[in-house]
Amino acid sequence: LGKTTLARKIFNDSKVAYNFHLRAFVNVSQEYNRREVLLRILNSFGHVTEERKKMPDEDLAQLINMQLKKMRYLIVLDDVWTTEAWDDLKRAFPDDGNGSRVVITSQNKSVALHANAEIGPYYMRFLHPEESRMLLRHKVFGQSELPEELEEHEVRILQRCGGLPLAIVVLAGILLNHRHNLRWWERVSEGMTEYIARDMSQMFDVIKLSYNNLPHHLKPCFLYMGVFREDYDIPVWRLLRLWIAEGFIGSHQSISLEDLAEYYLMDLVDKNLVIVGRRSSDGRIKTCRIHDTLRDFCKMEARKENLFHEMKEFSQSVSSSSDAFRRICVNDSVLDYIGSRPFGPHVRSFLCFAKEEIPMPVEYVSSIPRAFKLLRVLEIRSIILTRFPSGLFQLILLKYIAICCHFKVLPEKMLDLWNLQTVIIETSSLILDIKADIWKMTHLRHLHTNASACVQKSKDEAMSSSNLRTLSTISPESCTKEVFDRTPKLKKLGIRGKLAGLFNARGESSLFDSLSRLQELENLKLL
Repeated sequence: LGKTTLARKIFNDSKVAYNFHLRAFVNVSQEYNRREVLLRILNSFGHVTEERKKMPDEDLAQLINMQLKKMRYLIVLDDVWTTEAWDDLKRAFPDDGNGSRVVITSQNKSVALHANAEIGPYYMRFLHPEESRMLLRHKVFGQSELPEELEEHEVRILQRCGGLPLAIVVLAGILLNHRHNLRWWERVSEGMTEYIARDMSQMFDVIKLSYNNLPHHLKPCFLYMGVFREDYDIPVWRLLRLWIAEGFIGSHQSISLEDLAEYYLMDLVDKNLVIVGRRSSDGRIKTCRIHDTLRDFCKMEARKENLFHEMKEFSQSVSSSSDAFRRICVNDSVLDYIGSRPFGPHVRSFLCFAKEEIPMPVEYVSSIPRAFKLLRVLEIRSIILTRFPSGLFQLILLKYIAICCHFKVLPEKMLDLWNLQTVIIETSSLILDIKADIWKMTHLRHLHTNASACVQKSKDEAMSSSNLRTLSTISPESCTKEVFDRTPKLKKLGIRGKLAGLFNARGESSLFDSLSRLQELENLKLL
């Protein structure tokens, strides 16, 4: 009914923001994790250091309490499901009687009454007919006017939406590209004659109608949004890399895979199926998310179409049933699943977006490569690997890999994974020595790491990486003419380390002369 939308509108209002020194908007969700919520609040106030990430929950709550003391603050806790979650979090918020506010949204009346029994909750209602009409027209036409010949069908469509904002917005996405086509409005209104969207199962029917009207190429991209956990702010660069690796983005002569994937995303946003989170300074989408109801639909429909399957039960009998699945995502009880000795001869993708980083016991490190030998996508950044899985180098079909580890060296045998397009390495080490000759990995398009990566010189002087689009972050010592000559298509470059090493005693640097070779560079970060 628009609880989150209303809360965000209040939070972002300039007059409201002016009255508070500190503000934070965090999702709590049904899959509540106290630690993650506290870290998100801290992150809203400033950079969360590695030291703070290791602090006990109580110390984090106390730290927030100290930062908020004597400050007028506004905290929005979105989608709180239980009274226990509120009791867990409220200790972090001091009451100094200075006008600070904590706003809670919840589907459960008991949570609201428990949080403040003296002031009754504000109940969201269904939209009145006039409000529904204004919302539909704004989403379809950008104004309150509607061609007269469409009014009859508008009335019928809105009656079936039952005043539910999500239903109206989703249907507006169907109408958007055919806004003046009378036959299209007739088709949509006739397709809704059997139900009213106030019932959740019938809300799924509204979404199904929108899904059925998607172009064929957008359907897997939309359903794939269900692999991410509830209320997850999805980094767009990661989403686009995954779509490409999964084979959802077809090649095009005049446009890159990344640009085409971005167009697909913008199309889903225009159809009101994906919500924009944050934008970059140039207006491009940085993060996105999906409504919980749409996410539930994606998971249900994806399972029917065998696009992916979310694993939630981990007995030996259940894990063996992964034989039939092509893509598996595990967002909860990850070690329980891996410990159940799964086996999937047809599994192409293994994805994990758990809320917390999970150290992998040594005896489990090789479990995933051993269980899924035909993997093309391995996204396990939520799992901390204590050592490099030896079996990983046998997964020669891998196109995408994202891991979290304590490694200082990326082995030379990475070269065996010659199909790789995207490599994401997050490590606790400050320096990552890349022993593999990445210039021989001709399909490699994106290399991401949070360390200062040392890129090796190639033994083959003629080798170049014409497909490489991202190199982030590399050491200042790696910023050589040779490296940049080998990456003519580079669009994003990150440099991390002692940047003073780029300058000589007279304050001069050859970096900018070298950068001039990167004619397609769009993004440069110095860290």
